[in-house]
Amino acid sequence: MKDFPLKNRISSFIILLVLLSACRTNTFLSSVDTDRLTLSDTTEVVEDTEILEIISPYKMNLDAQMDRVIGKLVVDLYKSRPESTLGNWMTDIILERVNTYAEEPIDFAVQNYGGIRVPEIKKGDITVRHIFELMPFENAIVVMEVDGSTMWQMIERMALSGGWPVSSGFQMVISKDRKPLNVLIQGKPFDSSKTYRFALPDYIANGGDRCDFLIALPRVDLGLKVRDAIIEYLEQHNEPMSAELENRVTRVEN
Repeated sequence: MKDFPLKNRISSFIILLVLLSACRTNTFLSSVDTDRLTLSDTTEVVEDTEILEIISPYKMNLDAQMDRVIGKLVVDLYKSRPESTLGNWMTDIILERVNTYAEEPIDFAVQNYGGIRVPEIKKGDITVRHIFELMPFENAIVVMEVDGSTMWQMIERMALSGGWPVSSGFQMVISKDRKPLNVLIQGKPFDSSKTYRFALPDYIANGGDRCDFLIALPRVDLGLKVRDAIIEYLEQHNEPMSAELENRVTRVEN
């Protein structure tokens, strides 16, 4: 028997594959049968009683923890720009907690506006659930020490956004074109030759809300979540609480 060269056998195999593929039967969609299924938000869903029995003890325990009263407000707190009572209250608590844990005091604390997830907290009892609704994210508090140039970038970002919640120790006027004016830190005019220490959520330090200029810079993680800091503060301070607008951030209207 004649032995075909390997090259010829490979060529024959390829030709065979082409011929077989050419003989393939093509299928086409000729018709479609459809049925209309109407969904309604009023459709009743039958509860699975067995599942409910399983989760009921866990839900009761969770509800008991979430509904635990940890503080009291004597006024309603609202979220708004450029300054708000809710933002002042929250950042002042963060400032106090950071100065409790940090090795050196900080100049101020800041929280991005979008990080506050409720429009208000009504006066009366404050529960753990309220704080989880206020800050549902796992954001941690970090401290950064930056030069004047970087600090000014941060201040410009705050002004461009229309104002972020800031603690006592910081004041700023925002111009009509959203530029920072008359910036005071610890009661003194901003000085580009100085360094500043401030507390912020790790979300911002990691570049969130267009703060990418902070990503590569060193920071100190206090091992404390924003939410936990607020809960901890409330548990340690039993007096009724309030907050006021203090012209920390104002806006030029004309």
